[in-house]
Amino acid sequence: RGSAAAAELRRRRDELTNERKEQWRRDADADKVMAECKQEVHRYERILADSTPKGIQTGLAALRDLVARHNVPGVYGPLVELCEVDPKFVTAAEVTAGNALFHVVVDTDETAARLIELFGRERVKGRLTYMPLNVLDVKEVAYPAGQDAIPLLSKVAFEPLYEPAMRQVFGKTLVCRNLQVASRLARSEGLDGIT
Repeated sequence: RGSAAAAELRRRRDELTNERKEQWRRDADADKVMAECKQEVHRYERILADSTPKGIQTGLAALRDLVARHNVPGVYGPLVELCEVDPKFVTAAEVTAGNALFHVVVDTDETAARLIELFGRERVKGRLTYMPLNVLDVKEVAYPAGQDAIPLLSKVAFEPLYEPAMRQVFGKTLVCRNLQVASRLARSEGLDGIT
């Protein structure tokens, strides 16, 4: 009876040891994936930094520092960080938005004024444009029906809170089948066409 109990305890010990080893393997795998993800994020941050004008880079870095040090609420960040574009339409979005991708979305014009005041008081270098959501007055656009053009905005995912900013930047652009369609719709609808 005692040897059966001892055998059962050894079996249970071995089972738990194997479970612990498996958990260590899973932890190691998770650490490896996390390290790879961090490297990929760092690589994309470098690519983004290389494509961002120096004044904007400096301004965004200073903004993050000021917001953290002064605990400024209502700063959502640059437009590029607040949306995700369908991979097939990234180039169209980049061309359409240009430097507006780096405009900083804030809740109100008071928040923007506070940030401008902080930049001045601390003599921060850099250049930023703010998009206060409370004053953005973007009209609803009636897009033409048909298969020749797609509203670019429909290929941009974002939280509803940021809709005014997204509409301002992407709302008047249609991704068109060809240059003729883009030209025709630009004349007839007053929208920007991109191919």
